[in-house]
Amino acid sequence: MAGIHEGYKRFATGTYALWYPVVLRAQIKRMIKDLEATGIRKIMQIELAVRPDSDQRGHDRFRDDRHYPPWKLERR
Repeated sequence: MAGIHEGYKRFATGTYALWYPVVLRAQIKRMIKDLEATGIRKIMQIELAVRPDSDQRGHDRFRDDRHYPPWKLERR
C-alpha cells in the first residue's frame, strides 16, 4: 500500500488500479483495511469468482480495486 499511498499523495487526481488473485481471504481483508486506512476515498472493488472460495491450491477469483479521481470526464 505504500506505493499507492505515495502516488496518491503526489497525484491525487490520478486513477490507480490494483489487480491481484484472491488466494487467502484473511490476507485480502488485511490489505483492504490497509488501503482504506490511507484515507483514499472513492474506492471501487470488483471481484470475479469462477468458483466458491476454497482452501485448495489455485486461484478461485480475482479482484480489481480502483480509486477514481474527483473529477468526471465529459460525456459524449
